[in-house]
Amino acid sequence: MKKTYVIILALLFLGIGFKNHSMEKVLPHSDRAFKALSDWWYGRTIDPKDVKMLPPEMQTKILVYKKMPFPIVPFLLNKLKISKTLPHGDTVLSVAFSPDGSKAISGSVDGIAKVWDMSNGSLLYSLLHAGWVNSVAFSPDGSKAITGSGDNSAKVWDMSNGSLLYSLLHAGWVNSVAFSPDGSKAITGSADNSAKVWDMSNGSLLYSLLHAGWVRSVAFSSDGSKAITGSWDKSAKVWDMSSGTLLYTLPHARVVESVAFSPDGSKAITGSSDRTAKVWDMSNGTLLYTLPHTDWVKSVAFSSDGSKAITGSYDRSAKVWDISNGSLLYSLPHTGGVISVAFSSDGLRVITGSQDVAKIWDMSNGALLYSLLHTDRVWSVAFSPDGSKAITGSGDSTAKVWELQQAEDAVNTFLRYLSADQFELLQAFARAIKDKARIHANKEQWAVYQSFPPRIRNALKLYIKRQPVTVQRPKKKPKAKRRKKR
Repeated sequence: MKKTYVIILALLFLGIGFKNHSMEKVLPHSDRAFKALSDWWYGRTIDPKDVKMLPPEMQTKILVYKKMPFPIVPFLLNKLKISKTLPHGDTVLSVAFSPDGSKAISGSVDGIAKVWDMSNGSLLYSLLHAGWVNSVAFSPDGSKAITGSGDNSAKVWDMSNGSLLYSLLHAGWVNSVAFSPDGSKAITGSADNSAKVWDMSNGSLLYSLLHAGWVRSVAFSSDGSKAITGSWDKSAKVWDMSSGTLLYTLPHARVVESVAFSPDGSKAITGSSDRTAKVWDMSNGTLLYTLPHTDWVKSVAFSSDGSKAITGSYDRSAKVWDISNGSLLYSLPHTGGVISVAFSSDGLRVITGSQDVAKIWDMSNGALLYSLLHTDRVWSVAFSPDGSKAITGSGDSTAKVWELQQAEDAVNTFLRYLSADQFELLQAFARAIKDKARIHANKEQWAVYQSFPPRIRNALKLYIKRQPVTVQRPKKKPKAKRRKKR
């Protein structure tokens, strides 16, 4: 009785109850049994010892289908997602979360950067420029934000009230901005062929770092001792932040679009229109690996432990690389060029932004987890610090915040209390979707389908609308007509 009471409370709390299905058929699973179901569901390797903790009627079936015949998770979780839409008046080019995840900022072609409250999606501040807002970032303590614009300036803002602190002037568009790890400096990269380093205590200029072409991308090393700048002059340059002197020039055959340091500062990665990304040793500026694509490399990033890097390209793919040897781990396909990429803080997932969709991928096996839909190109993507949310900025004049954890919690709760009957019907769904077949349910299967939590059932329905598969309510036999007596 106590177990049943706990189950009912858990389901009511998450808003997903079982309808028309007796509680006696629901089989609460131990943690190891749940792990077996979860690994099966997500297409991961299943430990036979975990399987033995499942009810006998599930054990044989889960071993026969060690992986789902069709990956349910990519579409089902996508339908379960909850999102907040953050409106702008034009394309959203850049997005970021504050370090504590309580705020997000979005910069747009409409000349406004907007700061949003993540607890409810409300607008906190509108930060005005006289040109496109190309790049945005929060300071490490979240007390400031910086915005780089086509009005030839970057601006630093107080996040306690949205007021302007400093205007940092260039002679051309500001394409990229970043704070140093301690927040004492900021760097701005511009179309005036320079990057500038600024003192955040008073807004004064510290160094001008010169290139022979537009500076497209800038970044600080994790200890703040170095900065890297990527330019249209076919090079990236690494600079000493104690003096502003040049340390290394990192050559490419064409424009350098994106740059990043590894978390320990020992390496840097540069992405170029020469169809390569390159990984460099920061102890001496030598080339370690060349990572090939078949078109421009638009965006690059390292995982939090520095063991992997991701590169996004116009060749309609993002690629994940092993940084210990430069080998390819996964190729993540899109139907359009990949413009923006990011790792989650734990390194377990990546997000990639492309033609009209952002995708989230599992780094344990390269599998697709979510497709986050827009109606135009996705220009910028980011994870919240705790990985529970993602934000995407698009040409459809919106940024969207996606509540990933809520979707996963709903599915995981369902799996923890999945009955053998429901498990079997899900397998039937997976096979039918894979084979583009139909499920013709009998009365028992229809009752099981109706017993799915509303969120799961509705998600399946949404997917089914676009696929030739359905669970059909069994038709009642027509009653025989009685002959009228003459």
